[in-house]
Amino acid sequence: MMRLDRKNFDKDNHSVVEKQNRFSLNCIIFAPRLHIYTSTQLQNYTQMINFLELVKKRQSDRAYLDKPVEKEKLEKILEAGRLAPSACNAQPWKFIVVTDPEKRMKIADACSSRALGMNHFSKQAPVQLVLVEEKANFTSKFGGFVKQIHYPHLDLGIVASHICLAAADEGVGSCMMGWLNEKKIRSILDIPGNKKVVLVILLGYSTQIQREKKRKSIDEIVGWDHY
Repeated sequence: MMRLDRKNFDKDNHSVVEKQNRFSLNCIIFAPRLHIYTSTQLQNYTQMINFLELVKKRQSDRAYLDKPVEKEKLEKILEAGRLAPSACNAQPWKFIVVTDPEKRMKIADACSSRALGMNHFSKQAPVQLVLVEEKANFTSKFGGFVKQIHYPHLDLGIVASHICLAAADEGVGSCMMGWLNEKKIRSILDIPGNKKVVLVILLGYSTQIQREKKRKSIDEIVGWDHY
């Protein structure tokens, strides 16, 4: 067991002494005000702090080094996507990893607009992940029919978030692009005509500085027990 004051957890002037009790559990004593927490609770609290730091770190990057992303990192990022939750565990997705330079340039053109000056930076990214919607299972489709909700769109949003956070954890920048020419991308990657291209995620080592996030305050977006 250990004693910890949550309010004073991050203050530098607190002494930390590692001890062990009779049950061989590691304990940490924080002063001045003391509350009792288990080692597991402290570990979970630390992990939550680390996760929030990761969320703060992740941003949409729009400039990349001319440097490939290591296969080992890509595999970890893809695994994070594979493990994402989905309605009725339907997993209605397929990820296409595009690293071929010629195909990347063509997909970048399919995701940009000369007239609007959009997304030309996409040619810099060494990796493109194309997210394709696959058929959901019966229970997901039935539930969607009853509730008039297309659950695969929600599922793909969740998986995209997993991918981008996993990339940030590996030190890899990312950017989601929903502005795309679906027909062109299907043709470039030989995707069947009955499949829907939902999103393209760029991956690469960013050259941009960390930006401060501009978000609504918690009071603007959270209601407790009522709207």
